[in-house]
Parts: sequence; structure tokens; C-alpha cells
Amino acid sequence: MLRNLHIENIAVISCADVSFTQGFCVMTGQTGAGKSVIVDSIGLVCGAKGDRELVRSGQDAACVTAHFTELSDRVVAALDALGVTCEGGEVVLQRTLSADGKSSARINGRAATLGMLREISTRLISIHGQDDNRLLADLAYHMDMLDAYAGLEAQKAAYSEHYIAWRALCDKRDALIRDAGERLRTVEMLQYQIKDIASLHLKAGEEEALMEKRNKLQNAEKVQKQVRFSTKLLTDAGSNGSACYLLERSAASMNVLAAYVPDAVSVSEELIELSYRVRDLSDRIAAYAEDMDDDPVAMLDKIEDRLEAISKLKRKYGGSVEAVLAFLENARQRLDEIEGADQLCEQYDAQIADEHAKAMAIALQMSEARDSAAKQAAKQIAEQLSYLDMVGVRFRIAVTREKELCSGGIDRVEFMIATNPGEPLSSMMRIASGGELSRIMLAIKCVMNQKDGVPTTIFDEVDTGISGKTSRKIGIRLSDLASRQQIICITHSAQVASLGDLHLHIYKEERDGRAFTSVAELQGEQRVAEIARILGGIKITEAQREAARDMLSSKDCE
Repeated sequence: MLRNLHIENIAVISCADVSFTQGFCVMTGQTGAGKSVIVDSIGLVCGAKGDRELVRSGQDAACVTAHFTELSDRVVAALDALGVTCEGGEVVLQRTLSADGKSSARINGRAATLGMLREISTRLISIHGQDDNRLLADLAYHMDMLDAYAGLEAQKAAYSEHYIAWRALCDKRDALIRDAGERLRTVEMLQYQIKDIASLHLKAGEEEALMEKRNKLQNAEKVQKQVRFSTKLLTDAGSNGSACYLLERSAASMNVLAAYVPDAVSVSEELIELSYRVRDLSDRIAAYAEDMDDDPVAMLDKIEDRLEAISKLKRKYGGSVEAVLAFLENARQRLDEIEGADQLCEQYDAQIADEHAKAMAIALQMSEARDSAAKQAAKQIAEQLSYLDMVGVRFRIAVTREKELCSGGIDRVEFMIATNPGEPLSSMMRIASGGELSRIMLAIKCVMNQKDGVPTTIFDEVDTGISGKTSRKIGIRLSDLASRQQIICITHSAQVASLGDLHLHIYKEERDGRAFTSVAELQGEQRVAEIARILGGIKITEAQREAARDMLSSKDCE
């Protein structure tokens, strides 16, 4: 349940701490006292859109903290699945809103997203505001309420998974079929691109190698001259001064010396090894000029032609040879995919049939469960409406099978009602009376709230447009609900307010030229005075006080 609510700098509330109890909590106050601000604050901490206009003028930020305690094992398990640990069955939600519109959230002191705040708060609290009666005209709301009553949460999640997969596969297959003409044009384009690139037989690093070779050929005379000079110094057999000749001569000298100095043998071997290395180096240097024996000009022309062809491909398909080769690989893959479209369509058809069959099986199970739950729920709601002075009312939850699957299954769910004898059942959208809508919503909540497991429900002026005996009955129903969960009700009805287990008074006063809203718990004669004020009159009379006492004293008799 909601144990404590701390509000700072929200509209007319500078600072307020509100403590709630289990059972039926009522909140009253004059029009404009700030009751709606309390509801807005609770909505804010539950993740509602934060309007910076809520921040009290002259303040930098507003903050709301809600402390929930005595959570059931079911709620604790649900929150645990969302990654929130509730030590001792407690959780604290906090929302801060700055004057510049920025917002932050915390759960048990840790930073959280607004999405997490909204997801978690749905397990903790349900707010039925004055404008929520419009949901009675929303068929999606009808289905959600019936599914909650029938306990179809797990089935709906499983169905949604297969339904989404089925629709996605249908879209992919339809795109393949729809784009047949475009595919033909794409195939022709890809075939041209592949042929254009593949005909050149490109290799990674080829351009750099060609540019290096071009540079060498452009300086062929210098290269050949230096190669001849270097190889002559190293290995020219006709010269007694070549490095290789001198090393071999030195090695032979060391062999002679070995007869007198044994270590000279190893020196001789090292000299021979050096001569071999010199020959290897000479061969490598000679290779620099090997491809220059032919006509360098002709070779240069071929290289320039090749480089120009590569440059054209780069301009069309990428900034480098590697990019062009990557483009080629991608084009080949796309061509394979498109040319295999027929086969892919067949694969999609098989997958579509499989996902559709799975979704349909779950949808039919849900449809049967809805049909059974609809009869039971409709009967209970009709009984509630009859108690709330809608005598002779007929209420039905119509579950109609559709021809094809939709996001909620294969059913169309609609709440139907006839408020007067002899009238046919009709859509909720035709209900004009606000008092009737309020009672219908309350009746639905009385029945459905037994199933949703939310520990706290807030009713914001659910008794609007209702008075007298009917208003009292609404209070009794809310009190009955409070035996199973915490009910917080903002009301202008003395008949409802007098039934509360906890009575909180919202009042506004002026201090230093500014308005301040405060919250106080009423007991004894204070509560009598507030009930008498609600009963009416400019000046509270003793008769009104006595009527208020009668209402409070008769609470335990109803």
C-alpha cells in the first residue's frame, strides 16, 4: 500500500507529508484547495508526463517521493522480475522535475528511467481520474479489462510474440512479391556492376604495387646504373676487388692460420657465411632491374592504362581498391538473395503458416477463456450496478470472433448496456449521463480489481454527478473494496467521506501574500465539522453537525 507521500514545490504545495493507512482513505476540501495537485503529484511519481508548469513559481525544482509498504508476495515477485528488490516488502519511488523541464527518477535510491518508473508503478497503484470514464468508449480498454479478469496475461504475451513474428514475415514476403519489377531492374544493375568490376580482376594492394613499379620504370636508367654498380662491387667474378672475392680470400687465409691458431677455423666459417649473404644480397639487387630488359616505355603504358582503369572503378564504386572489392562482394550477395527470392518466398510461406498456426491456437484458447469470463464478469457487474441504483440495468460483455487475427487475438470485445427497461443493449459510447458513467466505471472496478492484484487504487471524484442514497451506496462499495486493497478517494460527497477509515483534509491558506496548500488528518469534532461543511450552507448549523454525526455513527451499521 501507499504509506507515505512527500511533496515539495508542486504548484500550491510548498512542502507536504501525507501518511496513509490501510483500508478506505478519503480526502476532502473546498474547490481549488489543491486536491487535484495531490493526484497530479502521485501521477508524477508514477511516471506521468512532467509539465514544468507544475513546479512552484520561484523554485528551481519540484520533487515527489512515494513510499510503498506491506507489498504482497505477488507484487514483490512482479517487481523482482523487473529488477527491483523490495527488502521487507517495501519500495520507494522518487521523481524530480526541474523548472527547465528536465526530469529524473529514482527507485530505492538508484537512478531509473521514466519507463521503469511507469512499468513498476502499474504493479503498485491504479489511478482512476475524473477523465477516465472516456475509456468506456475504448474497445481496447474493454479487452484489457476482460483479459485481466480472466487472467490471460501469460497467454497474451505468448500470443503477441507469435503474432508479431507472423506479421513481420507477411510484410517481408509481400515486399518480395510487390517489388518483382524493381527486382528485375536491380538484377540487371547488379549484373552490370559485377561484370564491370570482375573483368578487371582486381587484387588488394595492387594499386600501390603498380604505382611503385611505375616510379621505378620512370627512373629505369638510374635504377639499372646503380644495380650494375652495386652488383659489380659485391660479386663481379672478373674483378679481384669484389666484396665476395675478398671474403673468400680472407677465409682461405684463416684456414692456413688454423694450423697455428685453432680458433681461426670458426672465423673462416663466418667469413664464408658472409660471402654467401653477400651473394644473396647481390641477387636481390640484380632483381630490381630484371623487368627492365624489355621496353620500359611499353611497360609504362600498360601500367598507366591499368591504373586509369582502377581509378575509374574507384570513382564509381569506392575510394580504394579494397572498397571496390567490398562493393563487389556485397553486390554478389544481393544478387544471390534477389535471384533466390522465389525460394525465399517459399521459406517465408512455411514460416508464416507455422507462426499463424501457433498464434491461432493461443487466440482460440484465449477466446474460450474470454467467453467464459465475460459471462461471469457481466453478471457480477450487473449486480453491482443494480446495487448502485441502476435498477433494471442489463449489462453484457460481447465477445465476437473475427475473421482474422489482430493484435489482441481473434476476438472483438465490447461492453454493452441497457440502462432502462425495454431498451436494447447498446454501446457504451451512447451513455450520456456523467452519473451513469461514474457508476458503470465503479461497478467495473469493483469486479475487476479483485483480479488485478494492484494493492492501491485512487478514485478521483468517482461520485461526480451523484448524490443522496446512491452516493452513500458508492461509498459503501468503496469501503467494501477497501477490505481487499487500499482505497484512496477524493470526494465532494459527505455520504462517501463519512465512511472513510482515514479522513484527510486538504486546505489552502495565505501566508506572506502567497497560497500554501496543506494536508491534515481529521478526527472527532474536526471531522464532524468537515462533513457538515460538505453537506452545504454558507454557515454550518447545529442541524448539519448533527447530521454529520449521524452519518459517522451509522458507518458501522452499513
